[in-house]
Amino acid sequence: MFRYRLEPLLRYRKSLEDDQQRALAIANRGLYVQINKITELENSRDAAMTWRLKTHEASTHSPHLLLYDKYLDGVNFDIKFHQELRRVTQLNVDLERKKLLDLVKKRRTIELHRDRLKERYSKEQSRKERIENDEMAIMRAGRTEMSHA
Repeated sequence: MFRYRLEPLLRYRKSLEDDQQRALAIANRGLYVQINKITELENSRDAAMTWRLKTHEASTHSPHLLLYDKYLDGVNFDIKFHQELRRVTQLNVDLERKKLLDLVKKRRTIELHRDRLKERYSKEQSRKERIENDEMAIMRAGRTEMSHA
């Protein structure tokens, strides 16, 4: 029976990989939150622009125009802030993905080593079995020759 000595290491590498997959999922979730926040702010800005244009058509000296202008400035600032935050979050996602790929490569290396050893073991077992069968066949052939003589 084949027994791989580095199986505990392989299980440890797999657990590290699972932890890294969770970290990548958390980073991706953060990225999607930022993307949704930017979309929400852009929709809010578009709605405020529409209201501002309607107010401007009604009166060019309305005090509401100043209010909408200040609100739009704030929304534009928030959009820029969240875009920068999204960029940083994207870098974090890329870093987590790279770490995961490195862990997968390390685990695959050990698995490949295990598979090669297992194949070598199987070939050796099959060779031993063939030799044993050949020896038994020779012994039988020798016995039958002696009994017929």
